[in-house]
Amino acid sequence: MYTWWDSPNIFSEIRRAREEFDRRLHGAGGPSHGVYPAVNVSDDGENYYVRAEVPGLNAESLEVTATHDRLVISGERSMDKREGVSYHRRERDHGTFNRSFQLPQTVDPSKVEAAYDKGILEITVPRAAEAKPRKVKIKA
Repeated sequence: MYTWWDSPNIFSEIRRAREEFDRRLHGAGGPSHGVYPAVNVSDDGENYYVRAEVPGLNAESLEVTATHDRLVISGERSMDKREGVSYHRRERDHGTFNRSFQLPQTVDPSKVEAAYDKGILEITVPRAAEAKPRKVKIKA
């Protein structure tokens, strides 16, 4: 009886099984090569700064929503539609995406700002006044 581990090329069998697992888990067009979009989150004590790489999208296909403790980036990346072409390799995923971030401290959602330029979405998320550190004067 033949089993996949008896295959002369076991690594291609493992890769095929992983791709099948990813396809079933994420669905067609879902992320299989990492989390999309790639994001950096930084903090300067006053604001959180979120930079997301979303090349090839326009601002109208992106949406940013904020609550007091969560930021969500969502959008849709369409597939290249070329007639009469067959692909030999397709690594750029397409479809809808949704990244959600639990913020470590309360923020002011009414003051969140977002800008998009050259494939980079930059979001500034101000901390709520009550979440900012406050220096306490020591009485002597």
